[in-house]
Amino acid sequence: MYSRLIEVDIRDGAYWISLQDANNIGLKLADSSSAWIALASLTGVEVAYDAMNQRLNIHAEQEALGGEQRLHSESHEKQGYPQAQPLSSLMMAYTLNYATSQEVKQSSAQTEFSTSGWLPGTLTSSFNALHRETATASTSRNTRLMSTWQFDSPTHLASLSVGDNITTGVGWSRQVRFGGVHLARNFDLDPQLNTLPRQTFSDTVALPSTVDLYVDGLKQSSSHVTPGQYILETTPTFTGMGQAQVVVTDINGNRKTVSLDLYGTPRMLAQGLSSGSLDMGWMRKHYGTRSADYESPLLTDAGWRYGATQQLTLEVHAEQQQDMYNGGLGAYWMPIMGLGVINGFAVASQGPDGAGTKYGGGYQWSGHGVSLAATSTINSARFADNASLSGSTPLRRSDAVWLSGNVSQLGTFGAGLVRQRADSQLSRYLNLSWSKSLGRGYFTSLSYTRELGEHAQQLTFTLTVPFGRQDLINVQAQGQNRQWNYRHQTENNSDGWRWQVGQSRGSSGTRYADIGNVNPWGEWHIGTNQYDSDKSWYASHEGSVALLGNQLFLLRHSDSGLALVSTDGFAHVPVHLENRLVGETDDKGYLLLTDIPVWNNSKITIDPLGLPPSVPATNVDMNALPGKTQAVLADFGLKATVSAVVYLQDEHGNAVPMGSRVAVKGMAGYQMVGREGGVWLENPPLPADITVFMGRESCHLKLPPITGKQYMQYGVKICSPR
Repeated sequence: MYSRLIEVDIRDGAYWISLQDANNIGLKLADSSSAWIALASLTGVEVAYDAMNQRLNIHAEQEALGGEQRLHSESHEKQGYPQAQPLSSLMMAYTLNYATSQEVKQSSAQTEFSTSGWLPGTLTSSFNALHRETATASTSRNTRLMSTWQFDSPTHLASLSVGDNITTGVGWSRQVRFGGVHLARNFDLDPQLNTLPRQTFSDTVALPSTVDLYVDGLKQSSSHVTPGQYILETTPTFTGMGQAQVVVTDINGNRKTVSLDLYGTPRMLAQGLSSGSLDMGWMRKHYGTRSADYESPLLTDAGWRYGATQQLTLEVHAEQQQDMYNGGLGAYWMPIMGLGVINGFAVASQGPDGAGTKYGGGYQWSGHGVSLAATSTINSARFADNASLSGSTPLRRSDAVWLSGNVSQLGTFGAGLVRQRADSQLSRYLNLSWSKSLGRGYFTSLSYTRELGEHAQQLTFTLTVPFGRQDLINVQAQGQNRQWNYRHQTENNSDGWRWQVGQSRGSSGTRYADIGNVNPWGEWHIGTNQYDSDKSWYASHEGSVALLGNQLFLLRHSDSGLALVSTDGFAHVPVHLENRLVGETDDKGYLLLTDIPVWNNSKITIDPLGLPPSVPATNVDMNALPGKTQAVLADFGLKATVSAVVYLQDEHGNAVPMGSRVAVKGMAGYQMVGREGGVWLENPPLPADITVFMGRESCHLKLPPITGKQYMQYGVKICSPR
């Protein structure tokens, strides 16, 4: 029902409305240059004028309704809470290891330094230091691993990084390490964005209605539509086959349900979406052992993907380095919703040894507990790419077929066949597997692998038995080898002690034991290994040191975001993350929240009941949106108030008239005198210079400060004439 005031013009008994109002109502209109439309000229439209109520009733048949309402199954609406601000940070993550045996002593330290908030983007640099001693020699090595500056733009869904990187390419290209510039579309900057192909459902309604979308029984969205046509875009949030139901309920309570088949595949893009990357720089060699070993020729790697339709995604890729060039095309095609995805690609190259080709394809389908995948890739002898110039030789041919299915009450069965050829060597493998969850944490599996050419085979059996919620034992038999492992762990990866012991028997015997502790400041382990007669000991510790603003913290290492909650010095205030209690502020009024999802708005809430009565909390909710290894400051701007109450009388002992205006020097605006001459002042400058205006008369007084009190009662004070 469309209910609002509109202008109606009556001409010779006919009712005319403006073109804009006709569009707003949802009437189907022919192309017209006129600014006014005669309702009687529209087919399927009946008009009745209610003179008593000044109401124009328009009844339009379904064919007379036009316009199009586009509904989306996902919502990007964000609560209008204040946003936590970026915080300057300097962090050092470290992993320290020490191991000793009868012949070797070895210690190592891996460190990663990162800083953000000072300048745009994030600067990171990682290092590895190794010291090794034997009976005859001692060696030490310090190696720089990665140094990168990265800038992320959530607005443009793009990332730019300069320094050490890994090429992105496409699914059928090979990656290499390089030093240079990397520019790419980054959908991770908006976790709420679903890039999978959408299936549309179109219908018309004659009455105002509610359209609800359910996927596999779970409600995904709800939208209100006005009479006319609407289009609902259903976006799968899963991989494989799924079932969607659209439930349309009109204002009379009539309900209609339509079922749809959905198919989600992360390899494809929704229509109109594109993703690409551009990498330029110098190939890096001997990563992990040398700090700065870069090839002199400039390399280029560029890839682009585009959702041409909801059923077709196209790919383009090219590489170049010195006298090597290659370029290829690929596509992912879903011919019919629910029948799986077909993909293929073809690449041509020109390298130092001549021309070469690479091509392949595959098929993937999953749904109702069954998955099928088949892939094939063929490389010619002279095919060249950036990876081959770094010394990595591709397989001449690789084929694989995998099938798995879940059978009710019997478990999950799987079978796979892999065929690989490297020059003149051919390898073929057959794999059969079965696994089943027995409930209450019990799990068992059985797998059989056979190398068809050499007739080598292996049978593996595993059984996991839980003891309570924190302990379990795992038993495995693999050929002639037998091993068991008993492990104690904390619930939900929380802080606390954890340990494990185990033993394996076969061609050689191994025993091991490990004990560790996880706490807010890091994680450490000590343990021992005994391999036949050789016994060794080890110890390790990992964690992070973070300087956030001017506060120093010790914490566990995490690639997630950080949020520093500040209650402006008020201690022991409970803090909730997404309505879940996560702790309370310390004696300085701070609480550091770790493991916050990056680039995702997380709601942080403080409990105002934990504040003193003199501290009003005008805002208790904030959104935190940190990037990877970045920190934000959730400062709630709390401030204690000082309140003063005074009762004003004139020189004759009469109360100052109610409604008189009170002006305090240094405060904006006026306060009002209440009953019996009472005046309430909040955060007045003390001593307070007060002037009271009573019509044409005025009086004056001064209030001295009362130290050590948030609520000051002055009692009766005389307001003297000027």
